[in-house]
Amino acid sequence: MNRSVPILERNVTAYGFGLQCAGVFAANMAVLALKDDPDGYQKVLKIAGESLESSRGEALVLGCADLSHWTERLSKDLAMPVLDGVKIAIKFAQALVDLKLTTSKINSYRFPEIK
Repeated sequence: MNRSVPILERNVTAYGFGLQCAGVFAANMAVLALKDDPDGYQKVLKIAGESLESSRGEALVLGCADLSHWTERLSKDLAMPVLDGVKIAIKFAQALVDLKLTTSKINSYRFPEIK
């Protein structure tokens, strides 16, 4: 929704991706309404295409996990990568587990002292 754009823009900047992000755009459609709309995919595709063209973006990062089932279809129709943050987070977490990486136990995350 449009009301989320300023918050997301601040987050993009705060996380250090301001220079890599071509823009934050809202479809301004309730996710639950999209589920019941037979034209929902076409609406999202149109808005995404227009936003990417106006910003000269080269990838689309979905802002809603409920759109994840359209990731591959959008990627094909837009001819560019479409990223679903939930899937990426799960893969990243799995990679950390597979590599047996944990937080450092030296300072901030050290085990509590025995009392």
